[in-house]
Amino acid sequence: MLTNSLFLAQLPGGMFAAIIGLIILFAALIFFSFVMLLVKQFKRCPSNRVLVIYGRTGKGQSSRTIHGGAAFVWPLVQDYAYMSLEPIQIEVPLRGALSSEVVRHVVLRHLNEVRFCYEQQLAQRPDLAGRVSVRFIVAASGAVQSAAIADSTLSNAAAEACIVSAFRRWTFPAPDGGGVVVVTYPVVLQNGGGGGSTPTRAAAPEPPRGPRVASITTTVTFTTTELDHRPSRCSEASHLSIADRRSLWSERLSRGGGVSGWVEVYRAALRACEVPAWTDRRALLELMLAQASNVPTMVQLYRYLDDGGARSYLRAAILRRVRTPADLRAVRDAFGLSSGVDFALVEQVLARATTPALKIRALRQLVLQYPDSFDLKLRLLSELEASSKLPEAKRLAELLRRDPLADAGVRTAIGEMYLRLSDESEARRVFSEIVEFAPQDELARRRLGDLYRAHGWYEDAYRQYQTLATIRPDDPSVSLLLAQAAAGAGRIDEALRLEQKLAETAEPGASEGIARTALLWSSVRFAELRKAARDAHDDAKLAALAQRMRRSGVLREAGAMRVSLVWSHPDAGLSLWASHPGLSLVRPDDLSPEYGLEAFDVREQEGGAYAIEVRRTGGDARTAVEGKLVVVWNEGTASEKIEVVPLRFDTAHRAYAWRVTGDALAGAPLSEGASALMR
Repeated sequence: MLTNSLFLAQLPGGMFAAIIGLIILFAALIFFSFVMLLVKQFKRCPSNRVLVIYGRTGKGQSSRTIHGGAAFVWPLVQDYAYMSLEPIQIEVPLRGALSSEVVRHVVLRHLNEVRFCYEQQLAQRPDLAGRVSVRFIVAASGAVQSAAIADSTLSNAAAEACIVSAFRRWTFPAPDGGGVVVVTYPVVLQNGGGGGSTPTRAAAPEPPRGPRVASITTTVTFTTTELDHRPSRCSEASHLSIADRRSLWSERLSRGGGVSGWVEVYRAALRACEVPAWTDRRALLELMLAQASNVPTMVQLYRYLDDGGARSYLRAAILRRVRTPADLRAVRDAFGLSSGVDFALVEQVLARATTPALKIRALRQLVLQYPDSFDLKLRLLSELEASSKLPEAKRLAELLRRDPLADAGVRTAIGEMYLRLSDESEARRVFSEIVEFAPQDELARRRLGDLYRAHGWYEDAYRQYQTLATIRPDDPSVSLLLAQAAAGAGRIDEALRLEQKLAETAEPGASEGIARTALLWSSVRFAELRKAARDAHDDAKLAALAQRMRRSGVLREAGAMRVSLVWSHPDAGLSLWASHPGLSLVRPDDLSPEYGLEAFDVREQEGGAYAIEVRRTGGDARTAVEGKLVVVWNEGTASEKIEVVPLRFDTAHRAYAWRVTGDALAGAPLSEGASALMR
């Protein structure tokens, strides 16, 4: 140490200072490097990442994570890495995508072809029943590439070959992105209520109805290829036809559980590209309105929707469906349409007017006080017509027709007035205005066709329904309207063909809906034809009609007695009431007033008297409407008996009543307020 000091002391002054400077510089460099190392090892973590520190992090720990913040990473004993929280986009192979729901709906559309194959062999083997599973491949184009029996307990080669041949003819939506889809679809075939395999879902007991085809859960296997397809927000249902989409929407709405659920179905369809055009959206909205079924619920639906275009359409559609005072109150409250009329006060004022002249004077004053009320104006129009003040009535009618807010109900009332005045040409002009201001309005077009048909202008009605078919090309109910117009024009064969096609669309075991209504209408038409042939003693025609009835499926629903009420006028307001012996009058199960038909079916007739009553409620009593009561006992058998009773409802006749004992029908018009049970 002393030697080093002596050595430094003997150095020249300049060299000594240089060495000291180097030592200081080296120390500073080391200190700076140490500081930089510390700074570098202090790691900050942004909010979109997770900092993972691993190595010696603590006793019993191999790592620790930090999300948002900072931490020091000790060199040599620790290391770190970042894990990103940013979402990444990847390409997913979707070739060969076709959902089981889509497959099932396409198969159900063709299920009658399977039923045909089964029924052909059923004639030879009445006990034929079993389960058939068909395995088929859907090609990239949607065509069935091949089909074969995967499994079968039917033990009938002819029926199985026929079913496989039917599957090969079908076309499915093209699988998303191409590729092929392998599908296994089982069906249960059984005659009436017995035989065959048990369906997967338990069903309520029902009377035998002839051959049935019960579908089971579809098994779908997807086959993908090496090519990828970018994910899309559009659902597979967006590629289906409008008929298939309507079927899907109906199923979803039935499971919706109420207004909020229906609105969610609508929003989901928008998100999934299932309603790309306004016509598609309108079809879904109509299904939602049908699900709501009454005006107050429709108003709730209107309030829940936040789509401006849909709300506008619903508003107009709801206004056209107003029929009762309760409906009127609901829409006035919802849409702010209240004219401020106190109708209880109006009735008090009119009750004090003891003569027609005083009533007209009171109504004139009320119309001046409430100029926006169509109800009061139509009431005044009615009183003017009843008092033969026809010039004033026609002037008021002209003012109403010019009002842009006058709806189909207003124009119907004016047209009916002109018909009562024997001015058919003017009545036709007024009726035509219903669609003149709304040519694409489905309800307006339907109403005009119904009015034409009610007044015997069947060819005009047929043309209106044809136009309706172009507006709603996938609505099967239009075929039933065309059948009614064709039958009125004398083309019964065409009507029966249209109704048979509709009846064949029913799902196995179904006993309601448009298919059931079509079958009931066919039953009425066959009854009238058979009665005419029997009255003319035309045995050959009777035999031909019996064969045609069997082919149409009408006889599968035959029972001991069926009472059918039919009519044409859209505002007829007719209703059928019936009771079994010793019971009170009730409404029957088959109610289709929108298609002018209600029916009371009796499978096994009891001893005692059945009560039947037809009432007219609502509507303008001065507009006469006609209908028919058709009663058939033991339909299609040797002991069949048919009664057809024409009915006319006007100011003098508001109800009719009958008692049915055995196959005897006895009845007469009822006085106002009377009931069959009081007779």
